[in-house]
Amino acid sequence: AKAVADLCKAQGGVPFLTDCNTLYPGSRKNALEHLDCANLNGFNTITTGCQILIGDGLRGTDEVEVPVPNAEYCPAPKIGRAIMDADIFISLTHFKGHESTGFGGAIKNIGMGCGSRAGKMEQHNAGKPHVAQKHCIGCGQCRKICAHGAPIITDGKAVIDHDRCVGCGRCIAVCPKNAVQINWDETTINLNRKIAEYTKAVVDGRPCFHISLVIDVSPNCDCRSENDMAIVPNVGMFASFDPVALDMACVDAVNAQTPLRGSAADDEHVGLLNVLHRAIECLFVQALFVEHHVGLDAPAAGAARHALRMLDVGHVVELAALLAVVAQGASVQLEDILAARGLMQPVDILRDDGLELSFLFPLGEL
Repeated sequence: AKAVADLCKAQGGVPFLTDCNTLYPGSRKNALEHLDCANLNGFNTITTGCQILIGDGLRGTDEVEVPVPNAEYCPAPKIGRAIMDADIFISLTHFKGHESTGFGGAIKNIGMGCGSRAGKMEQHNAGKPHVAQKHCIGCGQCRKICAHGAPIITDGKAVIDHDRCVGCGRCIAVCPKNAVQINWDETTINLNRKIAEYTKAVVDGRPCFHISLVIDVSPNCDCRSENDMAIVPNVGMFASFDPVALDMACVDAVNAQTPLRGSAADDEHVGLLNVLHRAIECLFVQALFVEHHVGLDAPAAGAARHALRMLDVGHVVELAALLAVVAQGASVQLEDILAARGLMQPVDILRDDGLELSFLFPLGEL
């Protein structure tokens, strides 16, 4: 994160790291605990060289509804206000497996990570929140925060009137006993489609760049309190202007690896390809939905044809050349910039029109 922040500052930018509050209980459900969590994990102004802002504010309610033309599921995704206020968007993603979306890549990181609490509920939930009676203490905090009078206290317990509830998720944030819950009942296909629409809302209409680290590829999401060992060896760092091409490149690279012994993928009856089969299916759900229903110029079939190029690890700092192009919004042939700096080594070039390039930064020497 610091390397990217320093490069942005060198180009005259004022970067900040951001994330939005979580829908589930834990150490990231409000901005104060979220910042403490970030600090405990090594992300602060000293280590990153920039400020850290929680995109949707103190309680996850500072959001902007961003219209998405032709959206079928989320016509106005709810995105953290600080994220939409930024002039340039750069995503940093840890690529891993995921129990709900097949894998967690750039699209998943952007669509879900940038959604406010209400946005996350819209993506994950096909209904509205309810109160787990055994945990409720009847404190009335949910009723105080609700602008629509949906929570009703009866016999010392809260009940949510779904006819009044608008699904904003504010009651979830303020409940001291985590009694207000959702059903997490959205289908996998619809979840991926909603994530695609949320991603469109975040990246459309401004310069964007996306970086994914394919290291410590765990079988499940990083949000879990427990996880398993990596399923494949470390592969490297990938970057692209195109989040679909980037996810495609990462999935292909992981599928090409030999599973690590003892991992969830080390099973003669399962195998890595079968473990990640669902990941590929989810990628195509995301990519095709983005292409046909949302309008990003990133068709799944074409993503596999995008050029994949390798840079010398010792010159990773020269990522500034890429970020400079993003910051300036200029139409520049990236290969010309990199070739001039002696950085480019072509590897299996499948198209040479200079459009939607992906780049690989191998970690072998790090």
